[in-house]
Amino acid sequence: MAPTAPQRRYLFLTIGFIFLTVVIFYSTTSGDFRKVKAVIPSNGKANSDSSTASVTAPASTEASDSKEVSEDEDPDEPIELSVPTAPAETTPASEQEPNEPDNNSSEDEDEDEDKGEKTTDLEKVPASSDKIKTSKFHYLVPASGNNRRLCFNLVSSAANRYPVPVLVGWNATGLLSAANTHLAKLHVIQRYLDRLPEEEDDDIVLIVDGYDVIMQLPPDIMLKRYFDALHKENTRNAKRFGITMGELYEKGLETTLFFGADKICWPIDWRAPRCWAVPQSTMDPKAFGEKTNNGDMNYLIPRWLNSGTLIGPANHMRDYIRATLYEILNTYDVKYGHSESDQFYLANVWGRQEYYRSRKFAEDGKVEGGPTDRFLPRIYDKLEPIEYHVGIEYDSAMFQTKAGYERWNDWIRYNGGNGENAPVAKVEKDLKDEKEAFKPYDIQMPDDIQEALRTIYDEIEDAHPNTQSSQWIRGISLGTNYITKNIWALWHVTGDKDVIEEQFTKFWFFPYARSLLKSTVRRLQTTNEISKEPIGGRYWVHKTVYPDEQSLTDELGGAWSDEDGARWIDYSAMCKEWDDEVLAGEKDSSSQVKPMNSEIPPPPEKNQ
Repeated sequence: MAPTAPQRRYLFLTIGFIFLTVVIFYSTTSGDFRKVKAVIPSNGKANSDSSTASVTAPASTEASDSKEVSEDEDPDEPIELSVPTAPAETTPASEQEPNEPDNNSSEDEDEDEDKGEKTTDLEKVPASSDKIKTSKFHYLVPASGNNRRLCFNLVSSAANRYPVPVLVGWNATGLLSAANTHLAKLHVIQRYLDRLPEEEDDDIVLIVDGYDVIMQLPPDIMLKRYFDALHKENTRNAKRFGITMGELYEKGLETTLFFGADKICWPIDWRAPRCWAVPQSTMDPKAFGEKTNNGDMNYLIPRWLNSGTLIGPANHMRDYIRATLYEILNTYDVKYGHSESDQFYLANVWGRQEYYRSRKFAEDGKVEGGPTDRFLPRIYDKLEPIEYHVGIEYDSAMFQTKAGYERWNDWIRYNGGNGENAPVAKVEKDLKDEKEAFKPYDIQMPDDIQEALRTIYDEIEDAHPNTQSSQWIRGISLGTNYITKNIWALWHVTGDKDVIEEQFTKFWFFPYARSLLKSTVRRLQTTNEISKEPIGGRYWVHKTVYPDEQSLTDELGGAWSDEDGARWIDYSAMCKEWDDEVLAGEKDSSSQVKPMNSEIPPPPEKNQ
């Protein structure tokens, strides 16, 4: 029997509804990378609570590393995406190499414009001085709770007049808690970067591990060294690829993000691109003498990424951290021994970038290197970029790691030279075992370091009556790399951390720490200026300062946290428990400082 007119209308409507549903489903379903972008928003459009995460990880079964950072947290916090159990992190070299994704052709400028991406020329100096831009310097410290070693970081950064630290992940729960997973560091950094307004995209962000870093030099020195590193690395890469500096920027291959350097590729797997596909160090191949690269870590050339220190523009950092979270999404395997290592995933993304950089300019499209059973990097989505502007700072002008460098670093006095001559340290140790060929040599303190430290010292005159900064600067000890001859900006205690307590007392600010903290609070309440002169073509100010005089209740300052969006924490609330040790130098500077007890559990951070 033929259907009636109402039945025909109902049939047509049903078929039309099914067709429309299918069209909508397939038109809105896309690759995983776009799905992750929807969960991890960009350009300050993050959800207000920002509590969701792009990847999950099992809650740590270990107890909190110290009493102060222990937290009662819910490891089962809801998330938006589950983690696929991925195959091996890379593809064996015996398999066909993947085609380079079409969207990553840096020569296709129209496509870059369509994606709304910006290439920031950080080296470009404005043509007119009255049009020089002012940018902000951000200082982030991933930390979930307080302990003495965090206070070393806070005191050292305040003494050197860094922006007031932002403690990201403070009192966090679930996947944002470092007590549950070391990968929390990436989530809380991404949350901070996502909340920044677009006009801060080319601000410079410095991120340091909270529990094993001590600052030595002021932020203007750090910024100068950053732009020096940027220029040197991009000059090196232009030569490496056989192109001009202008072409390097046009192709979007500039390096703007810098990590500190490790002497080993960690986690070690020489088949992985993060170990074999990365560039050689800029250091002299015989930097440590005839024993260089003899297998002893002390003599290895630093070449690999250490994730404990990172500096660069906010927009490039945001993209890179997002890509690392996507790497976790695709490769996380709970059975892998280093599945909770942020360095593992950050280095994998860097290794993939370097492989494709080399492949782009290889004559036959083949990249040499690695063992015969090497892995090639994997591309998980055609829309996924491969260039993230990541590099390594090899010569330790900004970041000095400890592991493998114990022989080559020390706190030395620059007491040579007289009158108007720059302070000089004479090195008479034959560290390279050159024997008869060894000749003592001088290391001169750069003028900008001398000026920066003397300026700070002169502003705490009451703490050192009758002592002039011109005399003081020749009596202090500064941590110095004997090989690169750099007075480094910060000390990152990788490896054995039991030395932190003793080494903290060696820093120039220790005898005056309490007065320096008070002085910094007063200054940053008055001005947020970092330098009177442009650095890298721009003026710089602190992103974060202290509350005003009426609001601040602690004369020693404190820090901002990302808890509840932005919450102030007084110094005393975090560090008063350890004042007798952290501020001991000024309490009784005339007597020998009592050694601190180093037998405390390490904080919830990785060992490297």
